[in-house]
Amino acid sequence: MSTVSRSLWICAYFTLIGALVGSLFYLRVQTGEMQKQDEWDAWRGAEVHDVKTHVLRKRPKSQLPPMTALLQDHFGTCLAGAVIFGSALFVTFSFLIRGVWKGAPTTIHEDAGEPQSAVAGTDASDDLDGS
Repeated sequence: MSTVSRSLWICAYFTLIGALVGSLFYLRVQTGEMQKQDEWDAWRGAEVHDVKTHVLRKRPKSQLPPMTALLQDHFGTCLAGAVIFGSALFVTFSFLIRGVWKGAPTTIHEDAGEPQSAVAGTDASDDLDGS
């Protein structure tokens, strides 16, 4: 792999991770808005008996909306999970994309004397013809 290609992959990786981390910080700020807190308080204080389904629900004990509580109490865990799974996804897709760009390897068979694709049943000269 050339230096330029490697640099582009590294740049793409850090762009993806930067976008993930930035998105989590943005989401953390957005979930702390007072409007969300007001909506949560209204839902907590609403009737705990659903008339349509005749199901009693328990009143939540948390004073904070679930997303706010998650991003305040477990932000480090969310951040680590996003970076780890984002990295794994990036490595997987970069491996697949590089394999597609590289194409099937060609070999020269001694008995035939012409290049053939390593993929069974195909001829490398067919790939060059465009047919």
